[in-house]
Amino acid sequence: MIEFLSTPSILILFAFLTGIFTKLADLAIDGKKKHFFRGAEYIFGLLWGLFAVLVVLGNLLIAAFYLGILLSWIARYKLDHYGHTIAGTILFFAIYWVHPSETIHYIIIVGTFVLFTLFGYMARHKIIKNTCFTKYNIHSFIFLGILTILYKETWIIIIASLANVLGYHAIKKWGKKRKIEEN
Repeated sequence: MIEFLSTPSILILFAFLTGIFTKLADLAIDGKKKHFFRGAEYIFGLLWGLFAVLVVLGNLLIAAFYLGILLSWIARYKLDHYGHTIAGTILFFAIYWVHPSETIHYIIIVGTFVLFTLFGYMARHKIIKNTCFTKYNIHSFIFLGILTILYKETWIIIIASLANVLGYHAIKKWGKKRKIEEN
């Protein structure tokens, strides 16, 4: 089963689905009365967490990347609704279970945490403008690109992260068309 999950095409598909359910959980929180069914926030949070777990089980490098993002979300109070907390908790336990522990994992965890926390904080407090650089997390792709020069195997994180971002922003665009307001 783990070999199946570590197939690059499966990792990319599950990362894409993680992005979709991440944004659906957000939209269910913001527009649940008009646009979603009762309990949608919980269902989408659960699906977000489950697909993220499948990605984490398939690749320890991506697990390290997701842990850095998760720690940043905790530091910035981004897990502020039940759907977010469900996904974050499931993801945390999965990462704890697989336990990424090599030196490269720590570089990815710390680098991702610092970048997402720094840029997230600066964008939230309007120290920097919210541009495509911050909107699409370009800073993480630059960081991962540099890591790929040093550690060839980190390319899968770039592709999985890109799939996640595409899934997230596809649903964000869908939500705008449906006029689902974001807080």
